[in-house]
Amino acid sequence: MPIQICYESNPSGVVAKGIDTVTGSEFLTANQELIDCNQCTYQIIDMSEASLFQISMEELHQVAIQDRKINKTYALEKMAIVGDDEIVKDVYQTFEFFSLTWVGRYKPFTSRFFNGLQDARAWVSVPN
Repeated sequence: MPIQICYESNPSGVVAKGIDTVTGSEFLTANQELIDCNQCTYQIIDMSEASLFQISMEELHQVAIQDRKINKTYALEKMAIVGDDEIVKDVYQTFEFFSLTWVGRYKPFTSRFFNGLQDARAWVSVPN
């Protein structure tokens, strides 16, 4: 599977790593699993090893709608998106726009974009 999901503890979190070509359909499926982790305090979406990221605007819009399910009772505090190219950064910025529209300005978590996994882990306060 092009997206590998790894659950971590101490603190509780999840890392989703994209490998090779990642499609919108695969991303939607992985995102649903990430949403179901209501005890996770952080999510790291690492697309730095994805050679191709194929997600349409409609699929990205659906991801933002999925994220409405993350309610205020969840432990999620931070979501880090990792990628080392402009395509991943553009996808993140579009997600943020859709997120403001569909999740709202007061979403229960903070998200940021990082060029490297080490910086993302430092931000969510998880050792490497």
